[in-house]
Amino acid sequence: MFWRIYVINTISTIGVTSFFIISGFLLYKKPVNKERLKKQVFRILKLYGCWTVVYLPLICYEYLKHRVDISYAFVEFAQRAVFDGTYYHLWYLPSLIVAMCIVYIMRNRRFTLMAVTMGLMIIGILANTYGLRFPKMYYTIFLTTRNGLFMGSFLVAIGKYFADYEIKLKNYKHCKLVLLVAIMFLYLEGVLVSKYDSQITINMTFSTVMVAVVLVGLMISQLQMNVSKTVRNVSTLIYFIHPWIIFLVVLLEHFGIVLNASIKAIITMFISVLVAFVVAKMTNIFKVLNEFM
Repeated sequence: MFWRIYVINTISTIGVTSFFIISGFLLYKKPVNKERLKKQVFRILKLYGCWTVVYLPLICYEYLKHRVDISYAFVEFAQRAVFDGTYYHLWYLPSLIVAMCIVYIMRNRRFTLMAVTMGLMIIGILANTYGLRFPKMYYTIFLTTRNGLFMGSFLVAIGKYFADYEIKLKNYKHCKLVLLVAIMFLYLEGVLVSKYDSQITINMTFSTVMVAVVLVGLMISQLQMNVSKTVRNVSTLIYFIHPWIIFLVVLLEHFGIVLNASIKAIITMFISVLVAFVVAKMTNIFKVLNEFM
């Protein structure tokens, strides 16, 4: 319970939110035309496909565990692949594609872009975190508001905004206090939501967006966006690998090794980082591994 409230539902929500902003920033650092967008979409689709293959054993395990009919499993898998994610953390990839396309369509109408995507984000967070319900038909088809339309488009738009005003942003280096205040709000909002619904796993809150925006803006202003390829690859791998590590750590209980949540989390983080570093280093030998980063 402690780990869920004070880590999973607070600080851990920053990661994906920041990834959306950084992706938008990196995309729009250079002029974007249809060809460049298509190239980026294809790259993400390839990444999505590769990691879906990696997680197929766990996906099949879940279906078998719950004795899901095979025909229903195929339909649900296809639906999740399009509207959510083939595995729970992979939702970021199809969502990023949708978000990039939305921002590209409205790229020359800055005010409209920010207003529309902000409105969508507010609705998405209210629905996903605060219990606002859409008509049942929506969830039957689209499954969730945790997607590129409602949660990703505004963040990618923020990334574009940062790219457009990068020079001005680099002159703004006094937002550390703002970041501290935003983190305080992050914990306050996360804890309050968790106390209200103890079973909820938060994907994004309003303060998550605030922290991510300030954090990425601070990174850009401090000229820290030009990180090494190894660091980028390792951070990517940590995100994509960690559910497998979680599964394996939990599996220890079947062998009589019972650990509390904090120990499990520490072991998971350590092994995830270790495996990510090893895989990143192995790309020099096995070029195919580059397809996963």
